[in-house]
Amino acid sequence: MCGIFGWHSKVNIIDKEKAIYLTNLLAHRGPDYFGYYYNQNIFLGHQRLKIIDLSDYANQPFIDVTGRYI
Repeated sequence: MCGIFGWHSKVNIIDKEKAIYLTNLLAHRGPDYFGYYYNQNIFLGHQRLKIIDLSDYANQPFIDVTGRYI
C-alpha cells in the first residue's frame, strides 16, 4: 500500500524539512517512489508502492498542466 501525508496551515508557514521527514516515516508503505508538493501553507507527501502500474506516470502527487490543481 502507498502512504500519504498532508499538512495545512492558514496561519503558520509549514516547515518543509519537517514535513519531508514525516512523510519519510511512511517509507515502509511505499519504498518505490517519494514525491511531494509544497507551498508555504500546504504540504502533500506521497510514498509509492508500485504494484499494478509500474510506470513513472503514476507517481504522485499529480499536477495538471496549468499547475492549478494538485
